[in-house]
Amino acid sequence: MKRIEIDLNPKKKHTLSEDFQKIVVFAPLAILLAAVIFILLIILQVVVVQKQAKLGGVRKQEEIWSEKASIVQAIRTDIFELEKEKNILQGVIVSEDEVAKILNDVFLSIPKNIWLEQFNLDEQSISLSGCVVRWKEDPLGSLEKFINSLRKKKYFSLKFKKVHIKDSKKVNFSGTEVLKFDIECKK
Repeated sequence: MKRIEIDLNPKKKHTLSEDFQKIVVFAPLAILLAAVIFILLIILQVVVVQKQAKLGGVRKQEEIWSEKASIVQAIRTDIFELEKEKNILQGVIVSEDEVAKILNDVFLSIPKNIWLEQFNLDEQSISLSGCVVRWKEDPLGSLEKFINSLRKKKYFSLKFKKVHIKDSKKVNFSGTEVLKFDIECKK
């Protein structure tokens, strides 16, 4: 069935198409919605700019603190290396007091017929070189007395556990037969 419309109003109305009428009805709502979205975008942009400004300050602070942290780490590494060197040096270096006590024990133990020519002290050992001349007893006997006397000295025996003759040989020194020796004392 067909629909028939009769307009009984003598004045003719200006009619718009239905789609255009819908657009006109919703246009203020769309404009209002666009304005709200625009305002929200502006507010969001302002918030983002403020956050970036704060992050820029935080990044500068982070750079400063990371530089300081790297400096502190370098100092810690240097301190650790210096501590290692200090420990090595303390193991190597013998104090003057310790050297004096060792020399005292050595010289109190030397018989009259023994001359020392060389004395070498390092962190782990002492080597003594010298000559023994025959005087009232055999040179080997005098050398053995010297070694036994060193072993009996309290401080010396505390520092050096092993004392032995490394080498000995008879030589002629200014027309006199002497016994040249090398003694090694180890910790």
